[in-house]
Amino acid sequence: MQSKKKGISIVLMSTVTLGALAILPVGEVQAKAAISQQAKATSTKKTATVAKQTATETTAAATNQAIATQLAAKGSTIIV
Repeated sequence: MQSKKKGISIVLMSTVTLGALAILPVGEVQAKAAISQQAKATSTKKTATVAKQTATETTAAATNQAIATQLAAKGSTIIV
């Protein structure tokens, strides 16, 4: 009688354990974390690209303005 109870207890505990593992979203959480990390990396890369482009354009504009100012000081006219 005790061996039947012990066997039933083991089967019930195994069923509960497997059921709990099936319900827990461990894999789902890891997948969401990976997707979030990829999105963040992509966003950071885009932001860096935009910042680099803006810096390049600003530098070019400042250089052109400085050249125009120097030429104007010498009496030359230039359209920039």
